[in-house]
Amino acid sequence: MEDLSKIRIYRLTHYKNLPFILHNGLHCANSPVKDPAFINIGFQRLIESRGKTPVKVPPSGVLNDYVPFYFTPRSPMLFMINKGQVPDYKGIQEELIYLVSNVNVIQNAGRLFVFTDRHAKLDYAQHFNDCSRLVDLDWATIQSDNWGQQYGVLKKEKKQAEFLVYQTVPINLIQGIVCHNETIKNSVEVAMEEAKVFLPVVCRPKFYY
Repeated sequence: MEDLSKIRIYRLTHYKNLPFILHNGLHCANSPVKDPAFINIGFQRLIESRGKTPVKVPPSGVLNDYVPFYFTPRSPMLFMINKGQVPDYKGIQEELIYLVSNVNVIQNAGRLFVFTDRHAKLDYAQHFNDCSRLVDLDWATIQSDNWGQQYGVLKKEKKQAEFLVYQTVPINLIQGIVCHNETIKNSVEVAMEEAKVFLPVVCRPKFYY
């Protein structure tokens, strides 16, 4: 069983989305609270399809009722962004930041959540809402960079296991921010100063491709 205090979760977003997040927290796609200047970094078609994908355990609903996190940086999604294979995003990976939290923090705050054993959009993904089932995730694959086509499709699916927080994640549940370089770090620090919200922020180029 993984130690909950050590299981970090990572939400990737564009650094220009940060000012709104600092003032409002993170909100699911179905929330009426929306950033009018939001920069989408994902596949719009996939986001729309998640609005029709049911969550199999309480609090139920659909995937777009949840704020999704990964259990690891350097996701397959980020790899595709870096290769220019996400047509709905015109930027570069260096403009993206990680909002980092922890399974234990979310649970202790009383937030409802669900997690999956692979990419949540897949019909055969298993859904759990009991942390005792974290042991069922393929941690070796999640924590490995060896997930490409040569290793088989299952590794890519399992690498993208998701931790889904119901509806909202208040900013006080974010423990820190990771960025690629000092330029983005400076922009993050300016946004925090303006919002009067101060979180640890570090540069970790190794979290990127």
